[in-house]
Amino acid sequence: MIACASVNYRLAQEAAFPAAVEDRKAAVRYLRANADKYGYKADQITVFGESAGGYTDITGLDKDLKSIGLPRIVYTVANYWMIGKMNGYEDFASYWFRKNVSKMSESERNFVDPYYYIDKNKDIVADLAVWMIHGDCDLTIPYLSSVRLYDRLSEVIGQDGIHFRHEPDMGHASDPLYSDEILSEIDDFIRGDLS
Repeated sequence: MIACASVNYRLAQEAAFPAAVEDRKAAVRYLRANADKYGYKADQITVFGESAGGYTDITGLDKDLKSIGLPRIVYTVANYWMIGKMNGYEDFASYWFRKNVSKMSESERNFVDPYYYIDKNKDIVADLAVWMIHGDCDLTIPYLSSVRLYDRLSEVIGQDGIHFRHEPDMGHASDPLYSDEILSEIDDFIRGDLS
């Protein structure tokens, strides 16, 4: 049996980064702590993040997450630096971080960089199974950001531990990304990884 919990987190206009990451990690802790109460296995939790949700999954990789015991990630529309000016910041990412990315110190950039978390926590990442999808007509998050993320994760996990599905002519969070075919593939990935 697969159970599903839909988790909200504070958005950029509500709280600066890393609030969303902390919210998602707290949700996983809660789900693990209450697995017996709700009738699922605490050691078989998958997180699914779309766009900023996928970004928080990657930037949430740390020793704390290792203690939570997260075995797999379904990552849709991989998110790194978003484009477009917002509220006086040079881009959306800067708005979320409440500081222009171009003005960040190296340690500040590392704090918000998913690649930093991958490299810093290779022992955690190496144990993950990851499924990614991205449409190549995404005007919000460049498709190549997912290609680069896939390449970096493949170096750590190995190509057998990560699946990347390229969707031609799909935009950001397009309805066809939730077709029966794609949802079935995600279901197969989760069930196959659990068996």
